[in-house]
Amino acid sequence: MTERRAGVASYRVVAIAACLGLAYCSTSRDSASAEPSTHYLDAWFSCIECSEGQLDSLESHSGGHERDRVLGELTTAALTGPTESVRSAIRSLAESDYDAVQASLARLKRDQLLSSKDEYAENEVHAYIRRYRTRGAVALLRIDQARGTAVIDSAMRSETDSTLLGLFIQMRRANQR
Repeated sequence: MTERRAGVASYRVVAIAACLGLAYCSTSRDSASAEPSTHYLDAWFSCIECSEGQLDSLESHSGGHERDRVLGELTTAALTGPTESVRSAIRSLAESDYDAVQASLARLKRDQLLSSKDEYAENEVHAYIRRYRTRGAVALLRIDQARGTAVIDSAMRSETDSTLLGLFIQMRRANQR
């Protein structure tokens, strides 16, 4: 499947995943006791185009007594990605969306349709993990460059996903300039 087809096929799942991420994050924390930065972490990890200043807002609300907690969450995000329950939910969404995406591609008379439902779901889960881990690393570099660099270096030493490794290498090189 070409990148363009993969992008078209995954757009709807990404949108649903972002909604799921918001719902998961808001229900996984006690809103009455949540730190103000929780909202900004959730917004950063769930935005689609991230053109409304989500990273700037996270950076400006991650100081003071919340700094260690925010940096800890971003470190975990960069190194390990989303929780297993979120990964499972993304897989379920991709599997349930598969038939609709396949039908849309058929209506467009695409010569090559999607792969199997299992392969499609697995690709969507991996794409979501890559976005999540990359956003964790980007935010870390922005908020604490030294810690972000150390986390990226650590991730690069053990990364088996060649696409994610390439992204980390690019971030590391850009950070050295």
